[in-house]
Amino acid sequence: MREEKFDPDDRVDGERVSFPNDAVAVWRGKDFRVVSCGGVGRVRSFLVALHPGGRDPEGLIYDEELGGYGTPIDLEDLDAWYRRAWYFTWRGEQFSALSRRGDLIDGRFFGTETWAAANGLTVMERGMAQGAIPLSEVEDLHEEREDLLAKWKTRQKRKRDKLNWTRSVSGLEKMQDGSTRAVWHGREYRMRGSSGIGLQRKYFLIRLRPDGPDPDGAVYDEKLGGYGIPIDPLDLEAWYSTTWYFSWRGEPFRASARSEDEIAGTFIGMDDDWAKANGLEFLDHCWIVGKFPIAEVENLHEERQDLLAKWKADLAKQRDKDQLKRKQEH
Repeated sequence: MREEKFDPDDRVDGERVSFPNDAVAVWRGKDFRVVSCGGVGRVRSFLVALHPGGRDPEGLIYDEELGGYGTPIDLEDLDAWYRRAWYFTWRGEQFSALSRRGDLIDGRFFGTETWAAANGLTVMERGMAQGAIPLSEVEDLHEEREDLLAKWKTRQKRKRDKLNWTRSVSGLEKMQDGSTRAVWHGREYRMRGSSGIGLQRKYFLIRLRPDGPDPDGAVYDEKLGGYGIPIDPLDLEAWYSTTWYFSWRGEPFRASARSEDEIAGTFIGMDDDWAKANGLEFLDHCWIVGKFPIAEVENLHEERQDLLAKWKADLAKQRDKDQLKRKQEH
């Protein structure tokens, strides 16, 4: 037997009837309340119980990770999965419906304490108040549902799209490696470790030299998390980060990888409609990518950020602050 839909008018006079505020799964044509989903997106199954008729579905088990009894259900097998809650309007403000007692509705208000107090509500904490509202004064009592199954499917599609994108560019030569570079004694090195920690300690570790073994004096630094050579930034000849950019059909991109014939990049423009119209892939709401023939690409260039100059400027500012502080103390 399918669980009946909640009806706030289906009650015994004087009895408190709670408005449902929970997650529901529809499985094999029946409604079930979700016990736990173990973190949406991290697992492919969850537990359902508290179903119609008062009996657990077949296959009831206790799951320690999810923390309860129920039936493990693969999300792909669900007919629907949604979160439901009830709301109403009173004196122009929206409330969350908690329960009904006869001709009164207990509601929760999220808004200013001034308005809540002026309208006779009990302030529970900052930004939240409750009160019993006469049913005759309530407007627009309704249920709202959030489609959790559609959201889960969208997340799964994005994961597949990201994996497919990574595979599609794996054979191309990377143009961005996420690191910064240092020039020391006439040779270029990749920086190692956290620059924030390095600045505090006034040195960095460098390694991954152009050729040959690590420079003499390589050590392991626990705080910076690796082997390398401790270098005072003042001894560096250069320190910079690099990023490659290009334009395609008049819009800007950050280059990530390339071959002789094509280039892959991330769209950094502002017009999402243009991106959709030109066939770009939306791997996330702020990660839009594509691959393009080299012949169609314009203004492919490298930009460098001079981190050494910035560090020296910040160091000079800090010295000026320290000198001013010492003068004020004396």
